[in-house]
Amino acid sequence: NVFIHASLAFAALSSVLLPVAAKKLQWSRLSGLSVLLLPLMALVAVIEVFESHPFAHAGAYSWLISIAAYVFLLMQQHLPKGAIPRAPLLWIVAVIGAMEWQYQLVQLVGRDGVWYQIGWAVVPMLLVAAMCYWQFHRKDPLSINALACARVWVWTACIPLVAFVIVWFMGMSLNSDGNAAPLPYIPLLNPLDIALAGGLLLLLIWHRLIAQHFQKRVKVIPMVAGLMAFTLLNGVLLRTLHHWVGTPFQWVAIFDYPVVQMAFTLLWTTTAFILMLLAHKQAKRHVWIIGAGLMGLVVAKIFLLDLAQHGTVERIVSFIGVGLMLLVMGYFAPLPPTQIEEAQTEKETA
Repeated sequence: NVFIHASLAFAALSSVLLPVAAKKLQWSRLSGLSVLLLPLMALVAVIEVFESHPFAHAGAYSWLISIAAYVFLLMQQHLPKGAIPRAPLLWIVAVIGAMEWQYQLVQLVGRDGVWYQIGWAVVPMLLVAAMCYWQFHRKDPLSINALACARVWVWTACIPLVAFVIVWFMGMSLNSDGNAAPLPYIPLLNPLDIALAGGLLLLLIWHRLIAQHFQKRVKVIPMVAGLMAFTLLNGVLLRTLHHWVGTPFQWVAIFDYPVVQMAFTLLWTTTAFILMLLAHKQAKRHVWIIGAGLMGLVVAKIFLLDLAQHGTVERIVSFIGVGLMLLVMGYFAPLPPTQIEEAQTEKETA
């Protein structure tokens, strides 16, 4: 490892000196070899994955030197244009930063508990937020060159990091009980839920900036964000029942515990009602259909699962609560009219 880190630092310093030597020797192609620093950094990063402590054996110095050297080459425009010589740098920093962050975190709190689980997303989220702020913090309109640069760093380079945050979000929402001992579990105010909410907010901000500056509306992102929000609510509910009521943090508990069945029935019903009401107010039929589909799932759940709990108070509460909500939905949130139907209504009114 010492040899690898020393070689990386030597290659980084050499890559900085190559453009100087090329100018002295009037050998322009010599400076082009500086771009080889990036694949070398990528190779060392792959090796570091199996070591779990990138900064060991003078690794901190070699990585800081190599990253600084490559940034210097970028700033001096000694490297080719485009995303290929730039985007991988952010990915390498994310891998090395996340691994070192996790190593230091283990030394402080160990691998047990929610802190270690949250830690995997800290560096990717910070990098995405930093790229967004770096490229778009100016109030003045961006020039063509600035937009091209922002497209590389905020769009191309950040896509894998955003994808990782989404996968991490779903995994944590569904599989972590949120135990942050000695802190008590308070819904939405505990470390896990705050981190998950931060990841969801970051995704929405990133997508808004992409749509605003690049006219790139990734249609799947709003749907993914909606699914993430719904998953977060379900995870918060199951974790709350686990810590406050004592039900096990297992998704199969929805089949075995009446209180869990009732809680999920009421949550899904309320979510469906909010979706259908907002869709009716904003005349968005596709959102209303999603809410109606969720409501259909609730009705199916009642007949297939909830009613199987004979004689329980939870079964009665679920049945009455959903019935009342259906009546309210029919009155306050009917299906929005299509654009054609709305236009015809306006003509008749006129």
